[in-house]
Amino acid sequence: MLMHRHITAAVLTALAGLSSTDLADANATGTFTVSISIVGTCTVVTNPLAFGTVSTGTSNAANANANLAVTCPSGLPYNIGLQSVNAGGSGGAGIMKSGTTLSLAYNLYQNAANTTPWGNTVGTNTVALTGGGVPQTQVVYGQVTQANANAATAASYSDTVRVTVFY
Repeated sequence: MLMHRHITAAVLTALAGLSSTDLADANATGTFTVSISIVGTCTVVTNPLAFGTVSTGTSNAANANANLAVTCPSGLPYNIGLQSVNAGGSGGAGIMKSGTTLSLAYNLYQNAANTTPWGNTVGTNTVALTGGGVPQTQVVYGQVTQANANAATAASYSDTVRVTVFY
């Protein structure tokens, strides 16, 4: 059933006598939240780490290094971790392979003295930095020990290292 409301002259006269304050008291109000989440995005540029050619019966360890550059927004704390795909470990140890049967162990280090291994465990063996909005270069030092090089079968070996930037 449809009802019609009629505003009488008395009601209009009563409304006309109200002040704007009186009318404001009859208004409903509410609030809502405005928000945004901005996440930092980091990028990584890598270079190969190549030990070159080593002869069997070598009297020295094979050492090499490579640079990687990470760019993160200014003020964003982050950690760089490295992990050998073939080894799957997190303590800087890697395994290069030749085909499916030959392998050669190597290690990745954060320093030229080869005493601080890279890994993939934040707070243990990663490098902690704060973004500056520009590329920040880190040197990755690699070593194949003399014993490992001498025990290897003559072949070409390789591995893939996964770089993870935690932020």
